[in-house]
Amino acid sequence: MDAPDQTSGTITGISAHGSIVVVFLTTDDDGIVPVHFDHRPFGWLLESEQCTPGELIGRHAAFDGEVLRFED
Repeated sequence: MDAPDQTSGTITGISAHGSIVVVFLTTDDDGIVPVHFDHRPFGWLLESEQCTPGELIGRHAAFDGEVLRFED
């Protein structure tokens, strides 16, 4: 069960804006939660998951305001 301050959903988009990357998490009630990363930590995320940005689309994740965790 999710912690009260945790949001769960599906990654539905990724957008790069210079040194910032935004991962869009769409919740079950169709809300959209933007999760902001600096470019370098986002690269570390891709490296640890051994995937491309496009391969994150469709994955289930939870965000607690600080940490993005994959649920699959």
